[in-house]
Amino acid sequence: MSHVLGVFGGGHTCPPLPREFSKEREKAKARGDFQKLREKQQLEEDLRGYMDWITQAELEGDEEEGEHEKHRE
Repeated sequence: MSHVLGVFGGGHTCPPLPREFSKEREKAKARGDFQKLREKQQLEEDLRGYMDWITQAELEGDEEEGEHEKHRE
């Protein structure tokens, strides 16, 4: 009978104890929390880059507008 259980059981050991489940749950939560933090940081970094890009374009536009004004005078 033990041979049959070993074959159908895939040779695995007994399932983890409840304490081990809670450790795995804590690890999974920590991974999820880390992933959320990383996504938030990436979003903030992307937003800063986008805002810098817009600001640079506005400054360059203002410079070009100023040059056109000089030529009109």
